Amino acid sequence: MTAAAPLGRSSVITTGCANVNISCTFAELLTGATIQTNDLVFSGFTRIHILGFGYAQIPDLRNIIVYGLDNGGLDPGPGLLFDLGGQWDLGPRGLIDYETTFGVTSIGNVIKDSSVDLGPNTFADGENSAAGAEDYLFEYAGGPAVYRLVADIRPSEAFNEPSVDADIGEYTSLFALLSFRAWAGDSDSGSANLDSFTLRFSQLETITSVVPEPSSWALLLAGLGLAGRLRRKRKSHS
Repeated sequence: MTAAAPLGRSSVITTGCANVNISCTFAELLTGATIQTNDLVFSGFTRIHILGFGYAQIPDLRNIIVYGLDNGGLDPGPGLLFDLGGQWDLGPRGLIDYETTFGVTSIGNVIKDSSVDLGPNTFADGENSAAGAEDYLFEYAGGPAVYRLVADIRPSEAFNEPSVDADIGEYTSLFALLSFRAWAGDSDSGSANLDSFTLRFSQLETITSVVPEPSSWALLLAGLGLAGRLRRKRKSHS
């Protein structure tokens, strides 16, 4: 079962994608497409690593749909929803592991927080099985690490953290290394599924100075001039 398309997409702008201003396939993103959600721009996607074995097949990147999310206000903020198209739904001993990098740039509000949330149909069952997503954030490509967020389900380790949220500091741009995977474990009865996940960046509202319109400047200057004349007139009669 795949994730439902998000409802809030009022300020989503795509370039190089067939589903204009709604979503991009991962294949499109890897060939230079971009997604802007409100004032965050996601661009420069590259494929670092992909692995599939056992029951799994190498996924078709045209069937991974990435939606822009602009329904979170400043917190949890804008972001992306990755719908994996059922390709991470695995039977015994299957594994799919994928890594990608991309840039996150704000053209408005400052980024202060990041979160990763696994989709509602994500599960892992069996010895050493797991399903999840990790987001490694850096100041820039090759630069200092900022934070590592891990949302993961690993029943054999009694680990169940389908949602993570962290204060990462204040940034106008970040470089992300994103890894998402499902592993059905070592047994002949294992299974795992990562159906979807979201990646969001909450923000601080940027306060900008309000510059008066030309007409406002004229009224202001006229008022100052009148006040000056009245002061001079009072002095001349004193």
